Amino acid sequence: RSVAWESEVTQDIEMQRIAWRSREGSLLPNEGWVEFHPTSRGRTEVWVRLYQEPIGGELGAWFGRLLGRDPQRAPCRDLARM
Repeated sequence: RSVAWESEVTQDIEMQRIAWRSREGSLLPNEGWVEFHPTSRGRTEVWVRLYQEPIGGELGAWFGRLLGRDPQRAPCRDLARM
């Protein structure tokens, strides 16, 4: 099931970093940043920091784990698929 929310950019440094946070009252409160670091081999490393509160708070997180959907691991799986 997809979940959508509105967010606002809190920092935008071209080709280096972008940060955001969800707007107040969002169903899925979250914030984070993505940084881009050039390597000596001509590639780019991407660093991500993401914080999100589970839907339904701790009770929602517990229920998700019970169903085999750990909300702490979901972002890692999503990034791996990307």
